[in-house]
Amino acid sequence: YLGWKTRLEPQSAGQLAAGPDWANLGKTNADLHKTLMGAMALIFFLGANGGLVLSLVQGKPIMESSHFTSAMAGFGLLAAQASLTTRFKSENAATARATHAFLGSATMAVFFYHAYLGLQLGFQYSQ
Repeated sequence: YLGWKTRLEPQSAGQLAAGPDWANLGKTNADLHKTLMGAMALIFFLGANGGLVLSLVQGKPIMESSHFTSAMAGFGLLAAQASLTTRFKSENAATARATHAFLGSATMAVFFYHAYLGLQLGFQYSQ
């Protein structure tokens, strides 16, 4: 949401993010976007470590899981997005920003699908 808001309303990048102070951390839209994406990457990285350990302990094949595959696709998309930010001040800035925005939407779709697969996996283990 914050990325698209900044893309569609460039003047909003420097404005305080909407919501209560505890939610927006007193940051601007652009700064909050960076903070949330960094936190998202960290949380997914830590979750991946836990998932790998759980799979290994249970003797499950790691790379055969669609949950693992969706996680790796998500990490790849996050890395691609992060690399695009280095081009935001170049002569191809408009293309880099557009690609970053659409990849961001694709990344969120992959991670929602990943969460769905994770819930299915969790319910499977609880039986």
